[in-house]
Amino acid sequence: MRLAHVVLALGLPESPTQGDDGLRISRYALNMAETTRITVTLPTEQVAELKKLTDNVSGYVAEAVARRIRHQLLGADLQKHEAENGAFTSEELAEARSRIFGVDAADGGASAA
Repeated sequence: MRLAHVVLALGLPESPTQGDDGLRISRYALNMAETTRITVTLPTEQVAELKKLTDNVSGYVAEAVARRIRHQLLGADLQKHEAENGAFTSEELAEARSRIFGVDAADGGASAA
C-alpha cells in the first residue's frame, strides 16, 4: 500500500480507482469537460511566445492549469500520507522511481528527474 502512495505521489496512479487519492484525481479529470469563459491577463511577451507555440491558447492554458492542480493535489496527498504513516524510506522511493521512470532501484533513481 505504501508503494502505491509513492507511485501516486510521484505522478503515476497504479489504477484510476485505487484509494481515495486516485479517486480524487480521477474525479478532477472527469470534471474538466465543462468549461467556463474567463479573462486572464498575461505579460505581452508570454502571449507572443504562447501564440508561437499553439493555435489553441485556451487548450494550452487549460492543460498547464490542470497539470499544476494535479501536482498540488498529489503533493497534498503525499504530505497527508506521510503525516499519517511516517516518511517514505529510501527503498520505497527508489522502487517507485523504478516503476515510474524505469530506473534501476539499485541506482536510487539518481538519473530520474
